[in-house]
Amino acid sequence: MRYETHNPQKPVFDRDLSALADAYPRHRFLIQQLLVGASLHFARKPRSFQSYQSSHLGIENFIAFLNSDEPLTSNPSSTADLSYATGRLFHAWLIRKHPGRANNRKLYGNLRSAIFSLQKKHGGSSVVGPVIEWPPGPRTTEQVSESYSGATLNALVGACLEDIKYVIGKMSTFPAQVGEAAPFVDNDGVLVNVRSSRYRAKSLLTAVESDWRAMATALTMYPAWPVGMPLEEASMTFSVEDRRAGYQGMQSAHERARRVMGAMSFGPPGKEMSHGQNAYFSHFTFSAASLYPFILFVQINTGWNLESVLSLSLPLDGHIEPDLMDEQYCIVYSSKHRTEKAVSHRTNKKSPYGVYRVLKFVEKMVSRQSPSPHFLPGQLWQFLPIKNLWMKTGTMLTTVTGGAISLYSATFLARHEIPVNTGAKTPALESRRLRTTVQTKRRQQGLTIDQMQGLQGHADIDTTSVHYDDDAGAAELKNQQIRKLQERHAADFHNYHAQLAQSATLRELREALRGISQVGSRIYASGAQTIPWNSLKIRSHT
Repeated sequence: MRYETHNPQKPVFDRDLSALADAYPRHRFLIQQLLVGASLHFARKPRSFQSYQSSHLGIENFIAFLNSDEPLTSNPSSTADLSYATGRLFHAWLIRKHPGRANNRKLYGNLRSAIFSLQKKHGGSSVVGPVIEWPPGPRTTEQVSESYSGATLNALVGACLEDIKYVIGKMSTFPAQVGEAAPFVDNDGVLVNVRSSRYRAKSLLTAVESDWRAMATALTMYPAWPVGMPLEEASMTFSVEDRRAGYQGMQSAHERARRVMGAMSFGPPGKEMSHGQNAYFSHFTFSAASLYPFILFVQINTGWNLESVLSLSLPLDGHIEPDLMDEQYCIVYSSKHRTEKAVSHRTNKKSPYGVYRVLKFVEKMVSRQSPSPHFLPGQLWQFLPIKNLWMKTGTMLTTVTGGAISLYSATFLARHEIPVNTGAKTPALESRRLRTTVQTKRRQQGLTIDQMQGLQGHADIDTTSVHYDDDAGAAELKNQQIRKLQERHAADFHNYHAQLAQSATLRELREALRGISQVGSRIYASGAQTIPWNSLKIRSHT
């Protein structure tokens, strides 16, 4: 197996299964078929190195399963011999042989896709066989993915909104506010506030005034700093090495700006997202800490998995279509690259903190950096790492990756002191538990499991039911529905006689009205003069 990947660090995936075929000569032809099926499955576009590796490991595991002590009804030598029972037994073997392994489902899914692609294209061949139905893959783990509690979800939403409001306020007003601040001038006699009791007593400025004047000084001296500069020059600006090389005195504008920025913070009081010069950068470009609340907020509101959220790209209009039912709404689309399935979310364009407006703000702030030589075209979720990492990584702007989200979420939880029910040493949010939480909340709103399948972007309803509708929250919701049915049944039982009497009375009334209608019809048909209704005397009796 040899494929080109879209990972620049691992551009080629190359594996040889000859040793596997030599070890199990009976299944040599089957191995060749599975390799052809994998090639057909991956032929449309390059995938990640991990995707190709999972396909390779899936074939190895399947051949190991066929040669294990598993009681098979037959020992298949080609894909034509495979059946639903084979898939079910392979499913059980993976769970029993590798309990708790996180990629069991991925290996199973890649093998199933390879067989499906082969049978779909060459199903007329007697050695390939027609397309067969495979059972759903094993869970990521054998334990149910429990949703977060309502209190935890409320705390997460509140923390996201607190951070988002702060970031929007600071980044939106930065150009105007920094333009109003007066930069420092060499030897102007203005004492700055560096949040030290020794200097605060002598300072003529408040901490906020010092911050804005320091930022105005930095912007005046280095208007392109940092993303408009070459990497090394940006890293040296306002650095300790730069100070040692050209020290200009304590009363110089450069030195005072450097000292004030070193003491700056960015974020709500007590929940700061960045410090020092990184706090200055956060006023006009995202950091990992200031960007993550937007990602989490979109996750919670859409119910998408992390892959779909991170698949949003620039320009954002490519992911947005108008809502035909209401012009104030729109549909935001994304995709799951692993399955090439689209997911969608309906959002109000006028809501200040709806998904549409939040994403548009991120797009606006990120697009401001487009003239930079470090800008990453097409990447919506790009940010500026802390200054210490620029020279180590050789990059300035970078994108959010799924592997780093756990660290960002752990920092977010620690800043807001939100407890989550986990035994991990460093608690972090789990994308799967977030989706289960959203599923439970939507079910509480009355959505059916079929509606949830479409919103979650699942291929079949079994995936939605098995993996996202069986946790404690979903069970409690079902118990509530059962209790309501029981209460209604008890009320019907107690009111049984009254309902019988009411039913009999209504039946008599219908018969009486039907009789009056028939009499009126006969009179009208015979041509007789119509008798006014107000001249009829109807006797009432009890």
